[in-house]
Amino acid sequence: MPAPEIRYSDGSVRQGELLSPSVTPALGLDGADLTFIRINYQARLQFAETEVVIESPFRVSVGGEQRTLDPEVRADLGLLLAIYPATLASAVIQPDLSLRMVFESGSTIEVPQDLHYEAWQIEGPGSRLIVCPPEGDGTLAVWR
Repeated sequence: MPAPEIRYSDGSVRQGELLSPSVTPALGLDGADLTFIRINYQARLQFAETEVVIESPFRVSVGGEQRTLDPEVRADLGLLLAIYPATLASAVIQPDLSLRMVFESGSTIEVPQDLHYEAWQIEGPGSRLIVCPPEGDGTLAVWR
């Protein structure tokens, strides 16, 4: 699989690299406060200078209630909104490329890899970008 790249409208190219979760740089989100949630055809969770973007179905657990949600079905996202406000206890990328976030309240969000679409991405701080590609062969696309 070739190295990932981002091509900009001015013709410039930003080269990324393919990394397994075990060598991906630390996320640095443990203890971060969830400052807001934005919903469009994605669910976007903001933690200070870092944004977690969820683009495919994911599992959420709040107060003992568990559901699989789809960010494109906005009417069903109420359980996700019930997490706010919150502080992250941990955020880790699992070996199967799923992103697991555990909040101090005990609520959890788990976003599995999607076989057809980019399931999730983490933008920031700064220019860092980590993307869970479809059928990623066990690797993430990472720009530092």
